Amino acid sequence: MSDDPTTGTQRDSTNINVVQPMNPNLILVKRITQINGGTTNGSVNLSAYVNDPSSSYDDNVDEVPPFAGQPDPDQNDTTNWPDADAVNGPDDFLRGAIAGGQVNPGDEVDYTIYFLSAGGVSASNVKLCDRLPASQTFVPNAFNAHLAGSGGNSGANRGILLQYNSQTLSYSNDIDGDIAEYYPPNMILPTNIATACGNSTANPTGAVVVNLGAIPAATSPGQPLNSYGFLRFRAKVD
Repeated sequence: MSDDPTTGTQRDSTNINVVQPMNPNLILVKRITQINGGTTNGSVNLSAYVNDPSSSYDDNVDEVPPFAGQPDPDQNDTTNWPDADAVNGPDDFLRGAIAGGQVNPGDEVDYTIYFLSAGGVSASNVKLCDRLPASQTFVPNAFNAHLAGSGGNSGANRGILLQYNSQTLSYSNDIDGDIAEYYPPNMILPTNIATACGNSTANPTGAVVVNLGAIPAATSPGQPLNSYGFLRFRAKVD
């Protein structure tokens, strides 16, 4: 408080800072990106960008008037997908099909889960979990030809691929020292893993899990480089 020389009264000169709440927000988008090693399946193009009309988070524009074709003022978190540009077309990072077309027993399907840290602060203790579809079997050696990430058992098969922080690395399926794990069907999930897999320890079809730790919030499309990436695995149709 301070004296006002013109009135002899006191006035409050305290500065008050109003801090808006800042929350983490991790956006996930899943696509089918290859079948039998190819990016076409009949008439389906698996390498193109496809906008899911039921999702507000797989593009950087609002499909609902009056903002159609313009940046959505209510979806600022989506504008930081890499290469997202509302003027020059949709984001070309989120490639893949929502529906991959007809498959037959023995066909191998690549599933890609894209992620973006889009909140006001970093997302901490991030574990990504994806359960295999029913009637499909995990392909354990799908990415043996890719550069191996650190920490896994030497010589182990690598069926989990991660693109993150400007690197594309493959990881072992074993529950060993690296950041990725595969839990085969009917193997009960540990409690800390179950939390990431829908809060259930049941595991009827198998589950792929990657522990990414802290992911900083994106500040612009594709920046910083460790604010986004993707997880990929392959499954064979039974």
